[in-house]
Amino acid sequence: MDELYIGTAIGLIYLIVEIVINKVNKTESATLFKDSMIVSVISILVLYAKNYYFTSGNLKTPVFINEPGF
Repeated sequence: MDELYIGTAIGLIYLIVEIVINKVNKTESATLFKDSMIVSVISILVLYAKNYYFTSGNLKTPVFINEPGF
């Protein structure tokens, strides 16, 4: 669920930055909202894939059979 919130925040930040850039350059983009939605969806998918596929547990080194006593 955190991926959804972070992805939405990324999309909103992208939208705000693009609006500011367009105001400074005095241009308009017809696909601004669509682009921000695409950025949101892509970031949500990337964050979900990162958490789902690239999880690493606390693996111990297989060299030690017992805990070292030093």
